[in-house]
Amino acid sequence: METFQYILIQLFFCTFSLLCVLARAQHIELYASGPKKAEWPAAYHIKNAVNDQSSWRSYIGEHFEIYSRPIRLKYAEVYYKFQEAIPLPDDVVRRFAGKQMAITGYEVDTVRFDADGNEESVPSYDAYNHHYVLFMKGSNWTDACVGFFCPPQDSITVSSLPHADAADTAKLAKATARLGDSPLDIQMFSEGNGNEYRGSFHGGPVGFAQVINSPSRLQPFIHLINTRGGGGRGGVGSRLLPRESNAAPGARYSGLIECPCTTRRRFDLENNTIDGNPPEIAFNCRNEIAAQRNPSCSLATYRGGLRCCSHRMTLLDEDQPDAPGEDEFFFKMRFWFEEAGAGTRNLFRLLWMTEDRNNEYDIPACKPTSPECVHTLVSHFTVAEMCETWGCGNAPVPEEGFALVYAAAHFHVGGISMELINADTGEQLCFNEATYGSGDEPRNEEGYLTAIAPCLWSDTEEGLADPPRLFKQTRLTTIAKYSTKSARYGAMALWQMRGAYI
Repeated sequence: METFQYILIQLFFCTFSLLCVLARAQHIELYASGPKKAEWPAAYHIKNAVNDQSSWRSYIGEHFEIYSRPIRLKYAEVYYKFQEAIPLPDDVVRRFAGKQMAITGYEVDTVRFDADGNEESVPSYDAYNHHYVLFMKGSNWTDACVGFFCPPQDSITVSSLPHADAADTAKLAKATARLGDSPLDIQMFSEGNGNEYRGSFHGGPVGFAQVINSPSRLQPFIHLINTRGGGGRGGVGSRLLPRESNAAPGARYSGLIECPCTTRRRFDLENNTIDGNPPEIAFNCRNEIAAQRNPSCSLATYRGGLRCCSHRMTLLDEDQPDAPGEDEFFFKMRFWFEEAGAGTRNLFRLLWMTEDRNNEYDIPACKPTSPECVHTLVSHFTVAEMCETWGCGNAPVPEEGFALVYAAAHFHVGGISMELINADTGEQLCFNEATYGSGDEPRNEEGYLTAIAPCLWSDTEEGLADPPRLFKQTRLTTIAKYSTKSARYGAMALWQMRGAYI
């Protein structure tokens, strides 16, 4: 117990010295070996399995766990940054030195610890995971710029994404996909990465994996909001919300999860700045979202979302004092792996936004007399457009195309469903719908979106449908639906997918 208290004191007072780094490492190691650990789900639902036996899925291979560095937040405070790289377990690094690891899947949780080191999963009404992006780096990855792309440095200190050279999301996605079937020195993990993260499957079928050379360290980007006791759970989060919050009285979710713009923000419409800086994500509305004149398309009409949710921002109005106290959270990650074999097929990342590059959009509230309170957004695009924008492995797309192996929708509270269609054939490739919680326990929080079952295909595994083949000229359509019973800020409708070469 004395050791535990000493480490907490070191964490409170240390800065960036070697002593601080060592204390933090001890802190994480102590927690990881505490007397009680949070449990992982036994299996995850797959949306498009061909039989009931295959509709629930566990991960393949061995696994190791790793914790983020501490995340300390006041109530309503935002954590939105890359952490410094975290070494992988020594035995894993030694085993795969000069060898290829095949990462077959991964799981993520947000946890906290009591005074005795007991670990528990944090409910979404205490800490809300807006999204994460995880980068695993091999020992040969030098953090040097590669062509157009500069990855985040191991010791990155920029406060948020996408600041400066280190953090353009499109470039990050392209860099980790660009080599296609060739083993990589860096891999990116960000599927099902919103609050659906704990109840959704993130992995591939037998024979498919994300392959990495000599894995050595992990660098997480984490976007977490302290919602302490929100959604009617009796905490300060149930009674202290900014005026722009969309959460209705009695709502079972915290209005902070939509990142409402508060009176603490300074909008300068003439110079197009927020708090004296250009928005970190530029406004970029096209096609249908532009035709709808969505409020998220202009600073003049912007009321909430990522652009008001940067690192260390507090989502309270100026006249609302900060709530006392600070809470400490950790991201806990479990990676599943095998030794890569000659037949292992590397999975490269695919991405499309139904909101078409703006990264978010607002959902208007319907009138009380409306017979159907549903907002629909449609996006038409080609595989070539998707690949040119976000990257699809080797460029250009080969003549024989590639196989679509995994597809997961990402949307926020209020989301109903997303549909992916081959517009050339009319075939529905994937249909995802939201699962909402019904209680107070983690992974089942009423008012919160807790899972989105992805689509999974395989040409080698029974119980899964054959993968759709996509070509450069293939035309695709995505349809996203949200409930409009309440207005929403910062809604998203992304397809986060994985493909493999034929």
